[in-house]
Amino acid sequence: MATETDEQKIATLTAQVATLTKEKADALDQVKTLTVAKEAAEKNVAEAAKVVVDLKIQLEEKQSGVIQLPTVKVGSETYELVGGSFMFEGKEVSHEVLKENSKLATQLVKERVGNLRKLEK
Repeated sequence: MATETDEQKIATLTAQVATLTKEKADALDQVKTLTVAKEAAEKNVAEAAKVVVDLKIQLEEKQSGVIQLPTVKVGSETYELVGGSFMFEGKEVSHEVLKENSKLATQLVKERVGNLRKLEK
């Protein structure tokens, strides 16, 4: 009987080793997955930090008057073209297009397109 008990203990321990080995492999896979996610998050944070720095520089330049956004007059009001050219109803709208097409500029102002920002007097 003692041999069977030893064999049973060995079988039990072997099963536990197999279970623990699988759990270890699963944990290592999780570590790899989390490491990749952490690296991606760090990259995103670094990129976001660069964007923040660029935006701060642009804000400083704007406040100091270095950046002059193109403007267009609609009626008696003046609007800045923010963000450069954009698409509207499938067509590209640029500063040149707005200068040449006052009807389109008026329509965009009426529709409150975000690319046109009213300048305060």
